[in-house]
Amino acid sequence: MELHYQNKGTEPHVTTAGKHIVKSTFPQNATTASLTASSLKLKDMRKYRFKKYGWSYIPISIIGSLITIFALLFSGWMAWEIFKRTWSNIHALICFFPYFTGIAFWWKWIAESTSEKTKEP
Repeated sequence: MELHYQNKGTEPHVTTAGKHIVKSTFPQNATTASLTASSLKLKDMRKYRFKKYGWSYIPISIIGSLITIFALLFSGWMAWEIFKRTWSNIHALICFFPYFTGIAFWWKWIAESTSEKTKEP
């Protein structure tokens, strides 16, 4: 096994690909160090879609608004279909509850994970 250096100051890396040993060098300079995963900041690449307002979230982007509109339309459609087929309002509400909680949970989870994190007092 022979290790080759392309530039001074580089460290050889030996990896295996199937049965063959692949040798490559990875220069350790400022250009490649700036591209490492530890130096990239997720906050700089992230776009916020919701803003926390009290106990709820307000959409602040087009995608956040579309997610909110979809959740409201889907909840309304489910309520319409359930109320149309049931014989009493109590029965309709009991049937609608699991759908509404599921939709509300996923909307809140999406809103919470795509909103800017603020410090709570």
